[in-house]
Amino acid sequence: MHRIFRDCKLSGKVTTHSLRKTFATALHRGGVSVKVVQELLGHANLNTTEAYIEVTESDKIEAMEVLKPVEGLHKMHLSWSDRRTG
Repeated sequence: MHRIFRDCKLSGKVTTHSLRKTFATALHRGGVSVKVVQELLGHANLNTTEAYIEVTESDKIEAMEVLKPVEGLHKMHLSWSDRRTG
């Protein structure tokens, strides 16, 4: 496995675990449901799968864009988010 990583010129620490997390996140961002990702990873518990999927601020903002036609909800979420982190 290390030879493959080296040959692909992957930098940083690449592990089988990090590859599984990347796989799970890519599937989910591609529109695959968490339940299907769970099945593909072979997890018995959905909470385990959810821990594998990275959610960024950009992901949250993009999700809220779906609600943009509903006047005011997008702004309401951003102000709620500010209160949580502030």
